[in-house]
Amino acid sequence: MARQIVHIESDPALAEEVRRAFTPAGFEVLTVPQGEPAVERCKAARPDLILLAAELPDMSGFSVCNRLKRALGPIPLILYTGEATPSAIEAHRATRTRADDYLKKPFDMADLVGRAAQLLQGGAPAGAP
Repeated sequence: MARQIVHIESDPALAEEVRRAFTPAGFEVLTVPQGEPAVERCKAARPDLILLAAELPDMSGFSVCNRLKRALGPIPLILYTGEATPSAIEAHRATRTRADDYLKKPFDMADLVGRAAQLLQGGAPAGAP
């Protein structure tokens, strides 16, 4: 059975690129373009991994992360951003409901897949600062 990823991303091109990167590695990728429906979907599906854009049309990805971590606890979550400042990322990293890893866009798909694999094996991502 394929491992499931919920990808919370409103950009269809990036969502497709992520799907193409993870499918050959045996993952089923479900993309949800908005934060609120994604929170409900993750609670219902309990995926193996969550990929989350910080910039969403209906709410902040940082808020989505906080809600998901409170509701789902140990499910690995990678949050990525193209707009957040390093200080905003560090402030979120200091919270109890932080992501397991953070990436700045643009990022390399092979790096994303590698970090996800590390998290799924129970370790820290290889490139984590």
